[in-house]
Amino acid sequence: MEVIPNLKRLFNDHYTYDVVLRIDGKCYFAHSIILKYQSGYFLEYFKEGHDDKRKNGKYYIDCSCLMKSCIVVKNWYDIFNKEDCKDENDRFHNVEFYYDYEIFGKFLSYFYGCPIYMRTNEQLFTIAYLAKKFKVTGLTKMMDGLLKYLPTAWQQNDIDYWKFTLNICKWLELDQTQLGIMNYLKMREENKVGLNNEKKRRRDEEESESSLTSLSSGSSSENSSSDEDSDSLAEN
Repeated sequence: MEVIPNLKRLFNDHYTYDVVLRIDGKCYFAHSIILKYQSGYFLEYFKEGHDDKRKNGKYYIDCSCLMKSCIVVKNWYDIFNKEDCKDENDRFHNVEFYYDYEIFGKFLSYFYGCPIYMRTNEQLFTIAYLAKKFKVTGLTKMMDGLLKYLPTAWQQNDIDYWKFTLNICKWLELDQTQLGIMNYLKMREENKVGLNNEKKRRRDEEESESSLTSLSSGSSSENSSSDEDSDSLAEN
């Protein structure tokens, strides 16, 4: 019997659940044993008991975005414009990436062996944030493997914020992405040095050619003058 296909059938199952996860007033039906196995956050949560969250043998947990108690950003690059987040020593502890019912469902489905069809950098960063928030190490590594190519699509504005982006990746524990950024910056610097050297070489060549042309032109003038003097003497 294949375990994963059967596990996928349990995602948001209305009949076998023992946990209700609320996001923005909507619910997902989950299983405590799977949540504990996949998430360090839920493992600690259920160890602590939280009997006040139980009713008729089922847990009711609100996992909505903490809109009131945190600085909420919709996309990872929005943090650049948040003055409250720019202290490097702050480590973004008061920042929440905005997520809705749908994207939380994509995140939760990973617990049940479902693939995550998120391909934009904004979505990948949000999933990486959820992986950090709920301590899902395997998902962090998966997002890291996808985001490590982030710099290849950078525009000039993104390059200008490289240091801040690097800090965000450190905060989200995206090790490969950090390495990808550093390698990109190193390659960019090497290309810049190489380009400057090439420009200098061409400039030196042009100056050298210009000097030779001037010398050649001067010699021609002298020869022309000598010829004229000779002609003048001959006439006399």
